[in-house]
Amino acid sequence: MTSRVKKLWLVALFVTSLFFSVSPAFAYYKSPVDLREDGYIVFRGDDQTPWYRENGISIMVDESSISHSLVNIHVGMWPGIIEQRGIDKFLLLANGKIVEEFWPQKVEDGQGGYTYSGYYVVKPRLIELIGTRSYFQVVAVQIEGDGQYAVAWSDTTEEIQMDDLPVKDKEAISILYAILDRLNQMLPLLQQMLNKLNEISKQIETLFTPTPAAAARLENAANKLLEKTPIDDMMRESKKMQDLFENTPTNAPLSELAFGEKRDWFGTGRVHYLIDLTEWKQYLKVMRDIMEACLWISFFLFLLRFLQPRLSV
Repeated sequence: MTSRVKKLWLVALFVTSLFFSVSPAFAYYKSPVDLREDGYIVFRGDDQTPWYRENGISIMVDESSISHSLVNIHVGMWPGIIEQRGIDKFLLLANGKIVEEFWPQKVEDGQGGYTYSGYYVVKPRLIELIGTRSYFQVVAVQIEGDGQYAVAWSDTTEEIQMDDLPVKDKEAISILYAILDRLNQMLPLLQQMLNKLNEISKQIETLFTPTPAAAARLENAANKLLEKTPIDDMMRESKKMQDLFENTPTNAPLSELAFGEKRDWFGTGRVHYLIDLTEWKQYLKVMRDIMEACLWISFFLFLLRFLQPRLSV
């Protein structure tokens, strides 16, 4: 759009706003906006201002800007309408579907203050418009709590033809769509693989988690093994032997083994210990070796008991 044409359009918009300003300043219709999940909206208007007729907003397509996915939309509105109708935002529709949102902007009023701008350029860029015939409309929305109301709108533009994709872009996008389609086909297979992996994981967990009955049998077998090993008796006997050999007063280890004082106990003129087992010292060494072996056996049996798996999980 040239600067001259733009100025002429703004002048026409201003004259139109003066013509309609004879109406009561704050008399306007609020149409509830039905926002659908697919992005399309529905609003009705009234008998004086149906939804397809200009109501406070003018719209024009800059045909020189049309490409395959981009077009400039010029939007103008009556002076003061944003404040009078409490407009919170604007919706740009393409074929009845929301393609862009924009909000009121303040500009300098030339007197040191600010006022809402009455002119906007919206540039929607949408792949879904490629090669289509489309029309546009702008709707001004007032928000009250959870509700949204159309309080001003433009008429609908004539249908414009959007450009087709350049050949290279078209081929690239077709390849991407083919890849996307293939991925969508693979998704159920991937889900089946995930379900199968979950089943295998549960089977492995079951394999290495014994049942309570199996755990009880293993515990019982370990107890029986220890019962058949005279560990308790050996511990008691080794304790007695340890007390005997460690607490019995003797001379040099393994040189003499005697009990009591050394004197003439029976009046025979010979001095000797009450009991002298020195001649038995070779047996004492054997007995101590046996005791040491018992201690080592006890230790290894303790390790066996300590390291026994507890299959109670």
